[in-house]
Amino acid sequence: MKKILLSSVTMYFCTAVILLAQPKLEIVGGDTYDWGVVKTKNPLSAKVQIKNAGNKTLTISDVQAACGCTGTILDNKVLQPNDVATLSVTLNTGSNVGPIMKTVRIKSDDPVTAEKVLNLKANITLPIRLSVPYVVLSNLKVGHLANGETVLENKSGKDLVITSVELVGNGLKTNIKPNTVIKDNATFKIVGSAIADKVGYYSGTIKLKTNDPDYSVVDIIVYGQATEDVSPAFAPQGMK
Repeated sequence: MKKILLSSVTMYFCTAVILLAQPKLEIVGGDTYDWGVVKTKNPLSAKVQIKNAGNKTLTISDVQAACGCTGTILDNKVLQPNDVATLSVTLNTGSNVGPIMKTVRIKSDDPVTAEKVLNLKANITLPIRLSVPYVVLSNLKVGHLANGETVLENKSGKDLVITSVELVGNGLKTNIKPNTVIKDNATFKIVGSAIADKVGYYSGTIKLKTNDPDYSVVDIIVYGQATEDVSPAFAPQGMK
């Protein structure tokens, strides 16, 4: 009877140990990474630590960002107990302004939580920004001037000085000049103009240099689709 009892206790103990031996994925510092308030036009980056808080080998099978604006690189997918891996994250904020939130899903063989969600948060403020980062030359016809515009807004807390203007593109012109001063909380309408010399896609760039160290260069793409000018006097039969 004692042998049977001892055997039962031993079996129960071994079963308990087996059940307790399992991996556990933990995001060090919590499931949310918050950059806080940032003023940037560049991708945000962070390094997040992933830990195996269990007592059995953890295998991470997949790391999946919710959108193409988020990039991830994991330096180790197999973690022994208490091992830590580094997940490098980049977030391209694009033209977003204000609070943004993206997610990254981490899949593993954690028996309790097979999928962990890492939340990425930031509050984007752009002291110097364009209403749209490009100028579209609508109704662009060969041999005729076409215009497009965007608006530059200054909320940097100080005057913004355009120190130089470079135009890249055949026949490209603009109304903004070197030494232009845009006061704080003011806007400036930037006009791009060009005359296409052939049918097809036209592109150019207005390159502005400023006195702001965080926004020392502002590039504005100028583009349009040039078509042939068919005036009534020379229109083919049936088009007059």
